Amino acid sequence: MLTPDATSGPHPTSRPHVRVALVGSRTDVADIAPMLPRRWHATRHHRLSTMDGADIVVLGAATSDRVAAARLLNPTATIVAVIDPQAPVAFLVQMMRAGADACVRSGTSALLAEEVLAAHQLRHRQSRLAGRDGWRPAA
Repeated sequence: MLTPDATSGPHPTSRPHVRVALVGSRTDVADIAPMLPRRWHATRHHRLSTMDGADIVVLGAATSDRVAAARLLNPTATIVAVIDPQAPVAFLVQMMRAGADACVRSGTSALLAEEVLAAHQLRHRQSRLAGRDGWRPAA
């Protein structure tokens, strides 16, 4: 279980790692650290303003303003917005337009962890392709 600003475990400095920021309360963002790859380093933050850079931002109780702020603070990060299970589709669309790479209706930790992995892999693949022949993902 993570404590505020605690990490998910050892991460050797000689090996690359992915920094994951879990932003929000424990009820908004489940503790997914034990389900992430070993080289990933997860830190819990109660506010966006306490983050110090991240490769992935998991944003609990997401709103379009919070997603836009997360994107502004972390322009190259994968942003995963956690929304209410009953949220209408229009709300999900707002999150994507605000800059989220993925939206997850709140649920189990395992589901959230799988979505975080998938969103990061997709963004990483797109950034690698962007370096080839000027390719850019569709907006």
